[in-house]
Amino acid sequence: MQRKMKYAIALALIAMVATVSAAGWIFSNIVTVHVTEKPVPPVYTFTLTAPDTVYVNEPIEFTGSLMADSTPVVGATIDILDMSSAQVVSTATTDASGNFACEWTPTAVGSYDFKAKYDAP
Repeated sequence: MQRKMKYAIALALIAMVATVSAAGWIFSNIVTVHVTEKPVPPVYTFTLTAPDTVYVNEPIEFTGSLMADSTPVVGATIDILDMSSAQVVSTATTDASGNFACEWTPTAVGSYDFKAKYDAP
């Protein structure tokens, strides 16, 4: 009797793990996989403007805008980088229209190259 019970329990466990067909095939459990379209990353339009010439010890006003798929990116942190040192010289936040403005004051005569940076999510 005990041997029959162990055999019945073993068969019950096998039935829970796999299904055996009449042809002797063994099938696993069924899994469901949901397939969707891969999200397309947005296309950004990012601009930075500044005057061509300023005087030493007078502020340079940087302005620009940030759009994603023609929609303003609101509340984004924008860093202005001095390209010769790769240092952040100013930081701004975009407004409801995706626009930003900030300043930096040069303390030495020379030519400077700048770039705006946004860390996209």
